[in-house]
Amino acid sequence: MPNSLDIERVLDFLRAAEKLKTTHRSAYTSAGNPESTAEHTWRLCLMAMLVASDIPDVDVGRLLRICVVHDLGEAIGGDVPAPEQARRSAAGAPHKHDEERRDLVTLASKLPDRLRDEIVALWDEYEAGQTREAQLAKALDKLENDSAAHPGRESARLRSRVQSAVRSALHRAAARRRRDASHSRSRDGATRGRVHSREGGDMTPATPPHVGVEQYHAALRVAELSAAIEFYTTRLGFTHAFSWGDPPTMAGMNFGETQIFLQAAKPAPQGCSLYFVIDHADELYAFHQANGVQIVEPLGDRPWDFRDYAVRDLDGYTLTFGHRLQSREPEPALEIERVDIPIRLERRLAAVLQDLAAFKGMSVSSCLEETLLHTFEPLGDDVASPHTKADLRKIRELKQQHGMDYDSHASYRFVERK
Repeated sequence: MPNSLDIERVLDFLRAAEKLKTTHRSAYTSAGNPESTAEHTWRLCLMAMLVASDIPDVDVGRLLRICVVHDLGEAIGGDVPAPEQARRSAAGAPHKHDEERRDLVTLASKLPDRLRDEIVALWDEYEAGQTREAQLAKALDKLENDSAAHPGRESARLRSRVQSAVRSALHRAAARRRRDASHSRSRDGATRGRVHSREGGDMTPATPPHVGVEQYHAALRVAELSAAIEFYTTRLGFTHAFSWGDPPTMAGMNFGETQIFLQAAKPAPQGCSLYFVIDHADELYAFHQANGVQIVEPLGDRPWDFRDYAVRDLDGYTLTFGHRLQSREPEPALEIERVDIPIRLERRLAAVLQDLAAFKGMSVSSCLEETLLHTFEPLGDDVASPHTKADLRKIRELKQQHGMDYDSHASYRFVERK
């Protein structure tokens, strides 16, 4: 039973953590209101409870604890949108990962040491993304974030992401069971399973076993590990997940949902390159240019339907970043006649539309036509959104920038000022 001092420290921590109820994120609720970190965390925990209960070899209790603490640091530092992260990084500010961990440690310092250490360890486990529970928490966190962009409906893409996360966890569990069974059979039948080679010696059967691949990591040898970590975090925009060894000889670097390794050894960049498929290459290209990263292939559209560019790191490795372009399969031009119609839009909505059209490289007329044609189709007929994830992120930023604080049903209540 905790003593009175412990209880006071726990209550002090809870009072500080309550700020998450009023800490707004860059996402919105289905009603169009800014979402709080507490609302996001509650829904993430509910999703984890419902999805993980039928997945073998996942500790649901640990998964829920990871979900609860993954954004606790925002009670101090708040939620930092991706563009602001890029701006701060370009200005030499500490990386978001480091700031969030510092805020979490500050917040958790109010707790007794045992509870503080447990919370920080859970957060570190989530950021490293190496355990089944952390990987599932990250997948569900991304799903919960994406669902905010599709309020009020269950799109095929969201269902697919849930199914993918569940299938991945089930596959890993099945692979482990097969591996354990295979090891057991190997021990019991080491001699029975041998065949004879032409030379008269023994050899194992040529049939390969079924292998479940959980994850793939590219590993780059770097001359100075600390310098490489600094370059990848501050100049390229990666997140430092972990370092291993004393002194460190290896580091994990996260980029979105992927992770690469950096190893302290003689660099060998010849014949080695990495390609990252991202959601919007133009923004990252501008960020890398602003950071003085060496560009070895300028941004451009490629014949293989990608828009990409390539950079070189400190040790000579080439890294390419690109996003998919729409299919270039030729379609017959559709000749139309545009007409002028009297149209007046709410000022903030008009500003968002103009900036969005510029962001997508379209005219305002084309952007409006694209949006209208998609909304004219009935829900559930597999009509895709005209907006990519990068577009939707930009829309949220523009709504905040222009003070567009009403939801998608507000037009029914519009009354024009006299």
